[in-house]
Amino acid sequence: MMKLFLVPAVYVAVVLDTSLGSALDVGLAAPDMLAVVALIWSLTIAPVRGYLVTGVVGFVSDLVSPGRLGADMACYAMVGYLLSLLHTRFGSRRPLVSALWAWPAAAILVMGPAMVRRVMGEVDIHWVALTVRGLSSATYTAAMTLPAVCVAVWINRMRRRRQWV
Repeated sequence: MMKLFLVPAVYVAVVLDTSLGSALDVGLAAPDMLAVVALIWSLTIAPVRGYLVTGVVGFVSDLVSPGRLGADMACYAMVGYLLSLLHTRFGSRRPLVSALWAWPAAAILVMGPAMVRRVMGEVDIHWVALTVRGLSSATYTAAMTLPAVCVAVWINRMRRRRQWV
C-alpha cells in the first residue's frame, strides 16, 4: 500500500525542488526535497530494501539536475545501502536513532553530488563555500525529515500494538 505513495511523493518533491525551490530557502540553506523523500523512505517505510528506492530517487534527481548523470544516483544508492545495513545490524526503529542517522545521510546526499560536480569542473565555487552551503543544506534537509520520521515510527508502533491486542 505504501508503495503507491512513492510516485506522487517523488513528483511533489521534484515540483518543490524545481519550481518552488527558492520559496523554501533560509539564507544559504536550501532543502533537497528528493533527499527528504529518499531519507523518509529508507529510514521508515522500507528500511531493508531502501537502497533500491533511494537509487531510483537518485536517478530522478540526476534527470532533474543540470550536468552529467550518475553522481546523484551513486550517492543516493550508497546512502540507501548504508542505512539498510544499519537497520539490519541494529534493527532500531526509535525516532532518536533515526534522527541521528538522518543527518550524516543527508550530508552525503547533499554534499556528495556537489563535490563530484566541483571535481569534474561543472561548478565553479570555492571549496569552503561549497562545504558551508552543503552542511547548512544537509542540516535543513535532515530537519525536514524528522517530523515525518517521528510520525511514521509512531504509526508503526500503533500497528504493532493493535496486532497483539
